[in-house]
Parts: sequence; C-alpha cells; structure tokens
Amino acid sequence: MAIAITACAAAVLFYAPPADRRLFVYFVLLITGMSLLGIIGTKRLLLISAWAVLPVGLYLETLQTRPRKAFFFAFLLVIDGVGWFSTVARRFYAAPQFIEPWNKVAVQMAFDGVRSDESEDLGSTPGGFLSIRDLCGGVAH
Repeated sequence: MAIAITACAAAVLFYAPPADRRLFVYFVLLITGMSLLGIIGTKRLLLISAWAVLPVGLYLETLQTRPRKAFFFAFLLVIDGVGWFSTVARRFYAAPQFIEPWNKVAVQMAFDGVRSDESEDLGSTPGGFLSIRDLCGGVAH
C-alpha cells in the first residue's frame, strides 16, 4: 500500500503538468499543516481530498502510452482495494466509530455481567434492566 501511494504521488509530482502538480502540492502542504497542528481528521480530509483526487485523475487521463497508464491504474486499484477491504473487514479504518459493532459489544458485556453476578450493577437503571432482560431471553437475575 505504501509503495503504491508513494509511486502515485511521485508520478504526479514529477510527471504531471504544472497545474496538476500545483494542486497536488497544495494538498500535501495542507495535510502536512493539519498534521502538525493536530487537527487532521476524517471530516477535514474529506474537504481537501479533491485536491489529491483531481490531479491524480487528470494525470491518469494525460498519460499517452498504454503500459504507463495500466501501471498507474494498477497502483490506484491497489490503494482502492486495500481501502475498501479494510472498511469491509472493519479493521484499520480511519473512523471506526462509524462501523464498530456496538450491538455485539453490548450483548457480550451483558452476558459477561450476568455470568459474573454483576447483573445488579448492570440493571441498576430501568434501561439497563430492560436491556439485560431482553438479551437473556426475558429472564433477568
């Protein structure tokens, strides 16, 4: 993945037309500045991602020879494939709060609490009691 990203970035920085290169340099400066300031996050990256995607797409379109275009496109497929796989596998994702299995976590905690006789702590609130009762098949301790 790192090799594919580095190869795509280097190709755009060294071989793309000057206008495309400038957009990509702006993106690199923005992401570097955001990292140094500690404000980098998925919401902000979404807003500046066009500054990276646009020059890469334009460079791909301006490539004349078929082997170079296929090679560059293969690198983009690797980046995209790894990104989608990590999202589907629910690992190594940039914003895990969107896809974490909270329902499974709650069920496991409820059963652990019932088995360890901590159900009184879990059921100390009416909402907690109802959740435990529903998870245990209608029977709460």
